[in-house]
Amino acid sequence: MRISILGGAGFIGRKLAARLAQEGAIGGRAITELTLFDAVPPPRPEAKFPVHIAGGDVGDLPKEAIPPETDIVFHMAAVVSAAAKKPLSQPMSCASGQVSRRWRIRTGPT
Repeated sequence: MRISILGGAGFIGRKLAARLAQEGAIGGRAITELTLFDAVPPPRPEAKFPVHIAGGDVGDLPKEAIPPETDIVFHMAAVVSAAAKKPLSQPMSCASGQVSRRWRIRTGPT
């Protein structure tokens, strides 16, 4: 089973990656490959299967963040710090599956 973790350098992403590397399986199926993606390079956990590291902006998701034939994507990426202080009227990026889309947050009546 191939797994990708978006936000792999964050607190929860690192814990999840370490647990998957330690257990080597999820749902009774062996993990065959793990990809960790974040804005900064995530630490590589020791594992009995290949672990790939990818970096970039989740709003402009590169193809290597979710390789072809990926079975599970854990989306742990979040907007933090100064980027979270943008006015809500401005569009924010949000990754959805293997496609990066632009979403506009509505601040007025619907």
